[in-house]
Amino acid sequence: MTIRGANAEVVSGSEILRKGKGFLEVAQEHAESSRAELLDETTRLRRLTLMTTNRLQSMIHGIRTLASIKSEELASLDHDAPFPLTPINAADDKLLSLFASANDALATLSSHLSERSSIPRESTSEPTKASESAERERLQVIIDKLRTELGMSCLCPSPDLSLTLLHLLDEAKKLHERHAAETCVLLSQVATQCVPRIAVDVSVDLMTAPERDAERDRLNRIKKVMGEAWERGSDVVYVS
Repeated sequence: MTIRGANAEVVSGSEILRKGKGFLEVAQEHAESSRAELLDETTRLRRLTLMTTNRLQSMIHGIRTLASIKSEELASLDHDAPFPLTPINAADDKLLSLFASANDALATLSSHLSERSSIPRESTSEPTKASESAERERLQVIIDKLRTELGMSCLCPSPDLSLTLLHLLDEAKKLHERHAAETCVLLSQVATQCVPRIAVDVSVDLMTAPERDAERDRLNRIKKVMGEAWERGSDVVYVS
């Protein structure tokens, strides 16, 4: 025997909604739809976090290489590595640690560039000095701006951060190339003044070849590191 209340149809809505779904079915469908949307947003956030983590690791290694700091490049993380079951805030801690490391690496690079720019150079024209000073100031502004963005992005990382870091590394690379070219010119001038004209070409080549080769190898290594970092970041994560 089944006991049914007199207002059962009113509670279930069947008396009002003679056709179609009841209130409970509609509520269940809304809950399932919200759950699917939440899962999609969570997946996108995890992908963005993973991409930011891998790009930051590669950028930090590139910055340290530019600053003549020996360091091993960390392997790229897979999809689940930044999100262990415990602790629940492991991804936050990882990103905060990487932002702090990037900030320290930028400070070291800034100091390294300042030291190189403070080395006295003789036989350099005033327009060249003014141009170099303006270039150093522009690069320093970029570094300061990036450090500010790193400080502001600890809790909400920006997808454009890796592009800004690549721009910074490109500027630093150009500055290194300019220093190498200036060194060759200065050595050529010294050789012209101190060595007979006949032996100038041979002497200059002997004096500048090791430095030019070392600088070329170093820039090639940096270019290779940045290319591999960019490809790994693009292959690991796709954000639509």
